[in-house]
Amino acid sequence: SLDGICLVIPNIKVPISKSCIFVSDVFLRLTIGKHHLEVNFYDKIDTSSIRVTENNGIHHIHLNKQKRKLWPEVMFQGTKGEILQRKEKSLLRREL
Repeated sequence: SLDGICLVIPNIKVPISKSCIFVSDVFLRLTIGKHHLEVNFYDKIDTSSIRVTENNGIHHIHLNKQKRKLWPEVMFQGTKGEILQRKEKSLLRREL
């Protein structure tokens, strides 16, 4: 959508209370039990908007975009070096 995105994590039989979610303005790192997921977003998200819900073991992670617009894709496509550089810059912005 123009306003935000929703990541749907299928039934992995681990309650959301046993998960760890780290969000910066361009990436999300999720650990649920032994499962790990990292998403490098196409553009910036509003880190204060994260909302996590669970329904019948399916986890939904709702995030608003910083700018209301349609992204051509959810994930940033780049080299490993470009992705790492974006993450490092994002972490620096988060610390400010």
